Amino acid sequence: MFGSAVAGADDVEMLLRSRFGLAEFRPGQREVIDALRIRNSALAVLPTGGGKSLCYQLPALLFTGVTLVVSPLIALMKDQIDYLRRRGIAAARLDSSLETAELREVGDKLRGGTLQLLYVAPERFNNERFLADLRRDTVRIALFAVDEAHCISEWGHNFRPDYLKLAETARELGVERILALTATATPAVVKDICAAFKIPPECAVVTGFHRPNLELQTTPVTIAERDARLLDRLLARPPGPTIVYVTLQRTAERVAEQLAAAGLPARAYHAGLDTPSRTAVQDWWTRSDRAIVVATIAFGMGIDKADVRYVYHFNLPKSLESYSQEIGRAGRDGAPSIVELFACGADVPILENFAYGDTPTRAAVTAVVDELQAAGPAFDVSLADLSAPHVSRAARRLTSGDAVLRGLSSQATRAARRDLCQGLGRATPVHPADLRRGQERAHLVQHGPERSGPSAGRRPRTRRARAALSGRARRDRVAHERAATALHPPRFF
Repeated sequence: MFGSAVAGADDVEMLLRSRFGLAEFRPGQREVIDALRIRNSALAVLPTGGGKSLCYQLPALLFTGVTLVVSPLIALMKDQIDYLRRRGIAAARLDSSLETAELREVGDKLRGGTLQLLYVAPERFNNERFLADLRRDTVRIALFAVDEAHCISEWGHNFRPDYLKLAETARELGVERILALTATATPAVVKDICAAFKIPPECAVVTGFHRPNLELQTTPVTIAERDARLLDRLLARPPGPTIVYVTLQRTAERVAEQLAAAGLPARAYHAGLDTPSRTAVQDWWTRSDRAIVVATIAFGMGIDKADVRYVYHFNLPKSLESYSQEIGRAGRDGAPSIVELFACGADVPILENFAYGDTPTRAAVTAVVDELQAAGPAFDVSLADLSAPHVSRAARRLTSGDAVLRGLSSQATRAARRDLCQGLGRATPVHPADLRRGQERAHLVQHGPERSGPSAGRRPRTRRARAALSGRARRDRVAHERAATALHPPRFF
């Protein structure tokens, strides 16, 4: 390991070849490392697959002390630590999955000064014992690296309050160098990150996002033809590791079942699965050279698989930033890869509902601020108690809608009431016709097309009738999906 005073350009090149087995840097990497070496701070905005991890792994060997890597992705921690240990680099992690003995062992190595890289989640800095260890005289923090740094910005697409504390914590700990990293950052987010971590603007390295090996395709489709179009693509193209992104968990399950029934190696992945199930699907997909995972956005962050040949968006992505992150998981090995978006107008209501559900009205925000200001200089607060009165006022403004909900089954009522609460006071009037349609849609979503209508539950007696029902079932499935999408049209929120 080199001391800080003697680390030079020749040292950087030597470490790249001898410890990482690489002949040259990717675009932006050398500029980031030089900024850390000369100016002690840098922001790296490199595309997904652009080699952000090398920007702190190599400096960890260049400078004396431990490199703290702050990442919300446990999967990323595990993959990178295994890679570093195979190269003889002392790396460890602290996260909730470790046993007590493992936590104690990592703590002893940190205090003893034998660790070169330590990966931690941002929530770890709420632990006073961990902070006390970092303040010890025996612990020298050579580099404080913050991955997914766009989470610090309220303008970012994945704002996390715990990230706001990191810049202040780094200053309190007296870290020697700061590195912020992200794959997607608008100019406003870049400005926020630099301001928070005191990174000079000239130390912000922003490379282009063009990936010449990725073939981007957009295909307009209707709901009725989307399933068949995806299946046609998967059957016609050479097999390879594939991700199919969907918006809803139930869509992931349905599409995965449909692909498996067609003889394709497909499984679903979403946050509704328990941890062992998600781990099993991820490990199965990672080891295969042709597996297909049908997943929500819960899948992909921190996945270290270079040979993903195809990324399909079955549904519209939530934002351009999300789209950029997700397609960036294809072709990290530089080989030609295809990313295809199925553009379907029926996806828009779901995305609008997500936006409305996350956006309170001015009146609701004002009421919360007024209540906090009236509480005095010191007070205890319960988020549930604080939000309940304002949610109740929102629900009262939609009294007519609530009356219809009382006519539904308990399951449909709970789902609808939850969505009402997410509205937080959007005062758009609800027309009675919309409420009647909402009731019909809720019944269809709950029971499915085969149990809705006057002939529900009856089996056709003739072959012709059964054939007619088969065709009608396909149309009803499309109607069922539309109803699920539009259970609460945008006018409700």
